[in-house]
Amino acid sequence: MVQPELINISAILNLSLLRKAQSIHRLLNAIISFSHVCNRLYACNTTIVSTAIVFAKEDAPELEASLWKSMGDTLRFQQQYDEALFALSKALELCRIAGDQKAAASNLLSLGILSKFTNKDEEAERFLHSALDLYTKLDMPVGVARALRELGEVYGRDRDRDRNDETERRVLRAALDIYEQIGSQQGKADVLLALGHFDIVRGRLDEAKNALTIALDLNNKLDHPLSQANAMVELSHVYARLHCGEKAEATLQSALDIYRALNNRLGQAISFRHLGELYQGQNLHDKAVHALEAAAKLDGDLGDHQGKAHSLLVLGRSYLNLAQLDDAERSMGSALTLFRDLHDRRWESMTLLDLGHLRCLQRRYEEACNMLHSAHDIAAELSDLQTQGVALQRVGHVHRVCGGLATAQRCFEDALQLFERAESVQNADITRTDLEALRLKRQSIEGQENTSQGVATMNQSSEAQEVSVSSTGG
Repeated sequence: MVQPELINISAILNLSLLRKAQSIHRLLNAIISFSHVCNRLYACNTTIVSTAIVFAKEDAPELEASLWKSMGDTLRFQQQYDEALFALSKALELCRIAGDQKAAASNLLSLGILSKFTNKDEEAERFLHSALDLYTKLDMPVGVARALRELGEVYGRDRDRDRNDETERRVLRAALDIYEQIGSQQGKADVLLALGHFDIVRGRLDEAKNALTIALDLNNKLDHPLSQANAMVELSHVYARLHCGEKAEATLQSALDIYRALNNRLGQAISFRHLGELYQGQNLHDKAVHALEAAAKLDGDLGDHQGKAHSLLVLGRSYLNLAQLDDAERSMGSALTLFRDLHDRRWESMTLLDLGHLRCLQRRYEEACNMLHSAHDIAAELSDLQTQGVALQRVGHVHRVCGGLATAQRCFEDALQLFERAESVQNADITRTDLEALRLKRQSIEGQENTSQGVATMNQSSEAQEVSVSSTGG
């Protein structure tokens, strides 16, 4: 019911602009506010902002920068990242020319968030540190806290845990302290949600559960259903990791109900995706396929290419578990194309891992090795030790199946070293098991070969004796 009203409002604003029916400054400010509301409702609209920029250049140049920022934020929501970068850079340039430091800080923050979305973490850090410095200089605690929160999320994504684990917590805690000092309960809840997420990633499930429970309680008190649902989704991961499958499913279903009531299709897509992953972990592959197909459709309808790629990848794994190899190939192939279009190298490498495994099952061994080596090379570029290890481990499996036991052993040994460096205990243990199984297989083969050689020697000796006896008898 919201979409038709937004279309009507957009048409009215556009007509008012063309007729200059009201004060141009009032109209342009209304368009900026309207664009922000559309983004929050996932009903992005760049057309009206584009028109407004044309009018601002002539009649209200002081608002042009704000309109470019609005355009950039909207384009980011639409995942048009190159265009968003251009718009936000233009806004920052205009702010600096005008000497508007407050607006410049806001644009630097948006550029940092954009870089985070495009996996350019070093660039994101630079923008966010610049925003943080400006907000600190301007004595704007809300801006400081927001920049710290975004920095914490960037640090938390770093694959080098030793370097950034404590840094991430320290930065997020600093943001939390500021929100507590200024009495921002919503800000506090948002930071606790971020802390809970990264505690899950780090395997600190008790800390995650505590932070997310507090965040959920705060959002309940604030009557903020969207944030409630977001906290529930994160809590479901904790329950799943604690092997409380029923509780995880119930929590996700509750989040899904809230998203439906809010007509928040992005939240629905995320809930369906996580339900699919949960069912997959419970070996309920038919239910997983149903949930993931729903997620992929919603992602597609929203134009959420990143979300659709993830949904298709997990869907492909479910098809694989059901031995529907053609469907798995189609789904994973589509995911790979999307990740490449998004220049998401990390997920491109992880998708290649799954496709390499699929090729092995299809007995297309050369293609399997090529894909797995590509996954390894991309992971090496990203300093992702664990993905490099998994790629080599799977290459080892291919060579073992093909009888290349010496090559398989080298792959397993190299993989083990990578897992040990990454402190990936579970993968290291699995690889040690692979090496032991390979050792026993080689021993068995060598034993069979020795036995065959012994039998052959005995036969030759027996034949020689027969010849000798025959000669003597003659």
